[in-house]
Amino acid sequence: MSTLMPRLLAPLRPLTLERLAPLGLTPADLPAHLAQASGAGRPTLCAERWQIGQAECLCELRLVTIQGQASEIHNAWVFPVQPAALPVFASEILVFGHRPRLAFIDVPAPGLCPALLPQLAHRLAAISERYQDLRPGEPPPDWATNASTGHWLYARSTSQEMLPRLLQAYQEYLTAWIDFATSGGEADPGPTVESESTPDSVDRYTQYKQHHAAHTPGRTFLAKLYGPDWAEQFMDQFLYH
Repeated sequence: MSTLMPRLLAPLRPLTLERLAPLGLTPADLPAHLAQASGAGRPTLCAERWQIGQAECLCELRLVTIQGQASEIHNAWVFPVQPAALPVFASEILVFGHRPRLAFIDVPAPGLCPALLPQLAHRLAAISERYQDLRPGEPPPDWATNASTGHWLYARSTSQEMLPRLLQAYQEYLTAWIDFATSGGEADPGPTVESESTPDSVDRYTQYKQHHAAHTPGRTFLAKLYGPDWAEQFMDQFLYH
């Protein structure tokens, strides 16, 4: 009887929830048919939605894990309610046959107030520099780096030794997002930042999500596993909604 491979990415879910908990975490509803998908011989997908904020929802965390006999995927997004005040957190890590194959981690800023961009870039630059050696010779796809400050982590490898560094990088990027959120006004947005929440910033933020949803290979990947109708609903009604 075949068994599932060890969950090498399993620490990421509890780590994410633990790190975000001080900001306030509340489970949010997700239709049952989108919260889990599986089938004969297919990997099991589990999805979660969490609201972040103490008195009101300031962001939404979306977690997706896919576990198969020889594969594991961890996908995490934090989408802000006020894109002018806060950036996005984005991560996707893929493991096949006990080996990491692809990872992309970033804190893009599609609607962020321009005055806050240097502060964000400064926080991310040192992290990006520490993981420069993981970058492959090829550039990452445009849909992944759209709205990035340029300090992303993009890695392709079949080396088991790379996995601990990817998990550490994930924690560092998530910590950078949290530090920016708590010191950059996320918990108590100041009047200057709030006044920058213009229709233009919202439009750029919406276009970012639409561009990512339209170009990510995840849509085709999920359609092959669970059917095109389900994949369309999952991508458009949950993951990039």
